[in-house]
Amino acid sequence: MLADDSVADRQVADPATVATPANPTESAPQEQQLEAAYQFALGKWLADSSDFDRALAAYAKAVELAPEDPYGWIEIAKLNSYLSQISRTRQQQVGYLEAALEHIEKARELAADNVDVLSLYAQTHMRLAGERPASLALAQGAYELLREKQPEDPATLSALGQIYLWNREGEKAVEVLTEAARFHASNRVLQSMLVEALLGTGKSEDAEKALETLIKLEPESSEHRVRLAELLSERGDHSKAVEVLEKAPSDDWLGGARVRQLLAREYHLAGRHEDALRVLDEHMASESATSRSPVTLTDGHRRLRTAVLSALLQYREAIQVFAPVTENASDPERRMQDAMLLSRLYERVGELDQAVAILQREAATAEGKASIQLALAIAGAQDRAGLHEEALRTLTALEQGGDARTRAVAAQGRAEILEALRQPERAAAVLEDTAEQLAEEGSAELSQAVVLRQAMIESEAENWPAVLRLTDELMSSAEAGLRSAARAVRMDALAALGRAEEALALLEAESEVLDPRQLLAKKVELLFAGDREDEALAEIRSLAADAGSDDLFFASQLFQRHEAYGQAAELLTRLAQDSPENTRVLFALGAAQERAGQADLAVETFLRLLQQEPDHAPTLNYLGYLWAEQGEHLERALEMVRKAVSQDPDNGAYVDSLGWVYFKLGKYEDARFHLEWASRLEPSDPTVFVHLGDVYSKLNQTEPALVAYERALVLDPDEQEAQGVRDRMEDLKTGDHREGDEISPSGVLPGS
Repeated sequence: MLADDSVADRQVADPATVATPANPTESAPQEQQLEAAYQFALGKWLADSSDFDRALAAYAKAVELAPEDPYGWIEIAKLNSYLSQISRTRQQQVGYLEAALEHIEKARELAADNVDVLSLYAQTHMRLAGERPASLALAQGAYELLREKQPEDPATLSALGQIYLWNREGEKAVEVLTEAARFHASNRVLQSMLVEALLGTGKSEDAEKALETLIKLEPESSEHRVRLAELLSERGDHSKAVEVLEKAPSDDWLGGARVRQLLAREYHLAGRHEDALRVLDEHMASESATSRSPVTLTDGHRRLRTAVLSALLQYREAIQVFAPVTENASDPERRMQDAMLLSRLYERVGELDQAVAILQREAATAEGKASIQLALAIAGAQDRAGLHEEALRTLTALEQGGDARTRAVAAQGRAEILEALRQPERAAAVLEDTAEQLAEEGSAELSQAVVLRQAMIESEAENWPAVLRLTDELMSSAEAGLRSAARAVRMDALAALGRAEEALALLEAESEVLDPRQLLAKKVELLFAGDREDEALAEIRSLAADAGSDDLFFASQLFQRHEAYGQAAELLTRLAQDSPENTRVLFALGAAQERAGQADLAVETFLRLLQQEPDHAPTLNYLGYLWAEQGEHLERALEMVRKAVSQDPDNGAYVDSLGWVYFKLGKYEDARFHLEWASRLEPSDPTVFVHLGDVYSKLNQTEPALVAYERALVLDPDEQEAQGVRDRMEDLKTGDHREGDEISPSGVLPGS
């Protein structure tokens, strides 16, 4: 049979020509490898089919059959890692991660330098760091090794950067993320992390550049624009912040509200108050349209709107917006601050009783430090309202019920009111009584501070013997600041009494306390006071002869302080040539030129300054007032001074300038409104009361005009202004006042 023949043939054939079965020791590994490959493929197929239990079993069989193959361990580790991501409980997640780590460590034993092994090892430890603190350091080490092997890999660099951020190693984070961004400039995740690292290390300007890159990568996103605008705002570049926000996409409904709110704020801070109000209105319209119903203003919106309206000098509208905010605040400190702001707004519209009442209502429930602050605020409001005796009673009550420090503050407040009322004797008596009480109680330092204030009041009254008596006891004070201040007041008294050498000798005792400039300034002042003008000017010239820019500026201020305006202008002109963009120098130069009688040059200087810094309030005020005095460019002057007042609405000099410009424009009611407010802000400035008397005269309010003029004379204006006031009063009394007459104010400009 055929079968038999075949067997016979095999049996007789030459062994060398017949295929023999494989050696048992070799065939088994081959079969295992084939089986391992099959199980490995099966595992991948099952994993792709989401049959994870059977996939794990197949992978386990594969690594059992081929334990020397690192990729088998990698795959089972990857599957465990994936299962941890889709698990619902933290316990399951950690369990799968630990299983993944166990398998990847097997792979690492076989291929320690394999980048796939290292990467999975690092990722797994990083995800386990929350449960195993030591894992973060292991992940960091692995990523640092990976960085050496593949320095441009974005995943490695970003992970390493994240670890450095977690570890608060900001400089390292910046280094690695900057490197990553250089290799992968279009990677948004890396750029975002770089921003965080730069901000964390205080590198704001570099963070701004990174955000600009992000904006180019994601122009449709508002988030990066908001972040950049906030950084720009923090460093005061509000115009640039506005520019960034204005380019935000209009169709970003999610980020649009935040952009509008921030844009309104930046418009306001950039001095573009009308634009700020427009954006706030647009925001409210958009919110109403979205909700299809009227939107209730948030406190944040009300606060910003109040600030904008105040900057536009629309105080009544600001009151309407802000009043509800004061009713909502739950924090006592916030509520107190809100009450103070609302009170100030009422003061600005002339409703002084309401301003005081708001503070009194808040004080009724206030406690501790807040009650003291409110009592002081009430006294201030009462004083500005002309209720001087009530203000004194408020402070007296505070003094009687407070601790030593409160009593000292209240007593000094009473003294300031009395001094402003030109009652220095009463002011000194208040301070003397308080100082004695404090000394008896053992509050020596507070007592001495009150005595020093008394000495200053006596100095203002030129009661020099009293100054010397009071400062005697302060010369040995244990508090260095008190000792130094007492010596300064005592020097003035000695110089005024013709004892200049004693004053200069006393100044030498201050040489260890004062810096060289303070020492020189006081020496020059004493020389002038002792009628040694030539020596004083020589000291200043000596400083200016071989001085750097700072000393040169200081010398110019010494000249200005002692009315040597021409010489001050010469020094400042030199400085302005070297530093043409220095606004401090330009403002001082303009002021010196104006006072030296060089008004045209002063105008040029001020305009140059405003080209560089359009919102420089002192310059806006100075130039606006100067033009008003000259009767020129009045509409532009009005715009300038309004802008200055918007930045500092309680600056009495600015408010006076605004009232005076209105007066020059013939808008006497507006002038009266602002000049009355200025007179409350600056109750010791004779020029304000001259202006106020002029506007009352224009309004045919003779009695108020006479009162204002009398107040100006009490405040001791210069002789030229005083004579003008007396002439005007005589005209009013005799009925010779004619429409169009006005007193020429003094040459002292507000805010200068």
